Amino acid sequence: MVPDYRMIIMHSCSVFTIFIHLGELAPAVHETVGDIPLGQSWSANEEYDPIPVKAGESIGKFGSQSFDWSVHDANVVLTGFVVPEHYYSEPWKIHTVDPFDYYAEPMRSELLAKVIRQTEPRAGKIDYDVEGKIVGNWFIDGSVDYAGSGQPTLGYTKGHLAIAYGHIDPTQLRISIGADTGLNEDLCGICGGVYGVRGNQPDPANVGKDFGLVKYELMSRDEESQLIKERVGDVSLGTFLVQHLGNRSIQVEIIPGKTPDQVSGFTDKAVIYRR
Repeated sequence: MVPDYRMIIMHSCSVFTIFIHLGELAPAVHETVGDIPLGQSWSANEEYDPIPVKAGESIGKFGSQSFDWSVHDANVVLTGFVVPEHYYSEPWKIHTVDPFDYYAEPMRSELLAKVIRQTEPRAGKIDYDVEGKIVGNWFIDGSVDYAGSGQPTLGYTKGHLAIAYGHIDPTQLRISIGADTGLNEDLCGICGGVYGVRGNQPDPANVGKDFGLVKYELMSRDEESQLIKERVGDVSLGTFLVQHLGNRSIQVEIIPGKTPDQVSGFTDKAVIYRR
């Protein structure tokens, strides 16, 4: 079985890089940490000194076809999370920065040349919340926060909802739903809970309490290549109803298999989400 490691590199007391889904560790690293059993960890502490690494030095290999890479600066706090305290379980998240800003030339340009996204910021964006609007991250009522601490039975993602934009093409609306939707996933094998929107309107950044009920038609997505799956497909999956209620809350309902003109409004299956 291919190993699956998460590695943190501290560049200073405030700046660090996280790699997730690394495979085999470099010999110099493995010599210090040894074999780490599944679910356990190794970290520098009073007993173990940090492992020094230099620019250009190998630290490990890919564990699969891709891995997570992020840079964080404790002196930077993202402004697009309405309630940053709700991310306490992953405290680094609100300090995420554009990694390319931390590279010198020519490495910076060499890395950017590999980036598929052409819209600025080239590294993308994760904090879309706007006070009083439906855009951004939401948590199902009672789950409280990103960790779902209020309803542990939901697990890590069941309480999550994001109304945002494509990570490669931000002109495309995306609705990402962690809860069971009842949608026919066979009609969009690549969706994985992240759906396109017919017409990409209205812009959720403009939808507030005064807007009333909004009906988004959830659509399949086309696989243009192994890495690009941005284009909205031709298959209608259902209707996503959403209404901003004020007080940092929205009402949501997913109606599988029906288009917006076939849906008049909420039923008793509607659910409340909060910031």
